[in-house]
Amino acid sequence: MDVALPAPFERLPRHRAKAESACRAALADPDVVAMVVTGSFATGIADELSDVDLRVYVRPDAVESVVARVPDLAAAGGSVVALFVAEHLAIPTLTIVLYDDLVHVDFDVVAADRAAEHNDGLPAVVLWEREPISDALPGTYAPEVASGVRWMEARIWTWSWYIQSKVLRGELYEALDGLQYVRDQVLFRLLAFHGERRPAGGRRAEAVVGDHRDAFARTIPRSLDPATVLAALREEIDLYRVLADPLLERHGIETAEARTVVLRALDLGLDWTPRSA
Repeated sequence: MDVALPAPFERLPRHRAKAESACRAALADPDVVAMVVTGSFATGIADELSDVDLRVYVRPDAVESVVARVPDLAAAGGSVVALFVAEHLAIPTLTIVLYDDLVHVDFDVVAADRAAEHNDGLPAVVLWEREPISDALPGTYAPEVASGVRWMEARIWTWSWYIQSKVLRGELYEALDGLQYVRDQVLFRLLAFHGERRPAGGRRAEAVVGDHRDAFARTIPRSLDPATVLAALREEIDLYRVLADPLLERHGIETAEARTVVLRALDLGLDWTPRSA
């Protein structure tokens, strides 16, 4: 059976060697029915710093056993210096591998009968198949904008106050973590909703921020002091309102009750004090 690697592999021999070797090793495993590459190699934009995202489709009853054999697939590609299951991402079927030449390969083991559901409309290139996985790809993707924006509006004001409270207490590193979380889970997602794109956090966000480039830059504190970190929070909330409010209005979603009291606290900033009972 032939292995058909997409064109980007031709200009990246280190990556090609890993993918081709893994495919050859998987062909010898009767539980594996197909292999697919996703990510930048599927979209054609891969470069020397790209990961190789390999999808390993298996018989539905063989997921756990093939995950246990992924180290053998990885070893076929060269000298492995790090290998671990992505439990930190709550994906026990994904194995992350780093080789001694610093090529990073992800092995994602998926039951063949979940191909369309799991792929969720992402670009995917079939490398080889002995069952018709290609018939199920790429699947479909339908962004749930209304539920996504409702979810954000219900949470953003509590998160904003949490970040402000950490600034008031002097826990600035915790506040920085909060700012990053809001940027990743809220602001970049809203930007994707407006552009009718799949949310991808900060990945390649530089190419899509458009007219909001300066506003996003202001959400990053330039120094570690309370006033500067709080100013970055204000910028995040301003940007949230610019991006979220039109979507809330479009989908008929009421603003959260918490919005008023949190904005009042944010206006007071470092001068905030608890109200008397």
